[in-house]
Amino acid sequence: MIENDDAPRQTPWTTEEEIVLPKGWLAVSENNKDGNAKKKQGFWCEVLEYIESKTKQHGRRMYNAVLGKWKTVRPFVIRFSDIYSNVMRMAQDSGSGDEDYVQSAMIQYEIETGIPFKLCHCWEILKDRPKWKEITLPKFSTGSRGSKRHKSSGSSSFNT
Repeated sequence: MIENDDAPRQTPWTTEEEIVLPKGWLAVSENNKDGNAKKKQGFWCEVLEYIESKTKQHGRRMYNAVLGKWKTVRPFVIRFSDIYSNVMRMAQDSGSGDEDYVQSAMIQYEIETGIPFKLCHCWEILKDRPKWKEITLPKFSTGSRGSKRHKSSGSSSFNT
């Protein structure tokens, strides 16, 4: 379903819906059969169908609301994931457990952003999944810059 004039607009998302959203994203994106070959609209229609099937609330959300919510959730969770990774890299306390690191990351998140992190339930679902790790931990090239092409001054040709 893409549009539904009867669906309420600006309806706040419940925690249940926020939990089902990343699960739906994972279910569709990790579908080995055709998850990566979908066009954007088809992908998000399937995520919407997944949400409706799990929440049993058909017509509550529209396509644009689901996509818009993901565009809101994703950057917050990515930011928290990065902070959590940094906390884990710096972790020296042998007596600390994962809960301590999560709490440290939540404190650091609030210090850096000025707002508390309220999407831990989404992060818990996504944090260990390969598809998510591809997004949150991009691989940057550390090669020398000398191998890139550049234009030499006064010339229209490229040098390497």
